[in-house]
Amino acid sequence: MQLRNGLLTTLAAVALAGCATTPGPTARSNQDCTGKCLVTVESSGDVVPPTVYVTEGSGAEIRWQIRPWFVHFAEMPGIEFQESDNGTKVFTNCRRDGWREFVCTNGGTPGKYKYTVRLLGREPVDPWVVNR
Repeated sequence: MQLRNGLLTTLAAVALAGCATTPGPTARSNQDCTGKCLVTVESSGDVVPPTVYVTEGSGAEIRWQIRPWFVHFAEMPGIEFQESDNGTKVFTNCRRDGWREFVCTNGGTPGKYKYTVRLLGREPVDPWVVNR
């Protein structure tokens, strides 16, 4: 019995030590997409990928989806793009699709566009979309 308890204690200690040394998330790579793009928004507000590179962007749909499901986009605007340098809006028809998804249509004008993600109870984050 003593040997069994010792073995169980040792196995539990090894399992907990393994959890403690498991590395956290690493730097995420950026994403290239054509047509429809899917961007994951984590509960912390971090966006995966941090930069989306879009080829053939005209008319492309970009969809942001929150994971896990207990976090929601803030009231409008949950996703907000800054205007381009000449004052035109490249990303249009931005709308919330339920509490956990947001969709915008990409006009496709080449350039680098900063946008803001707003979640309820979280600080806003400002990632990028690059139209090629």
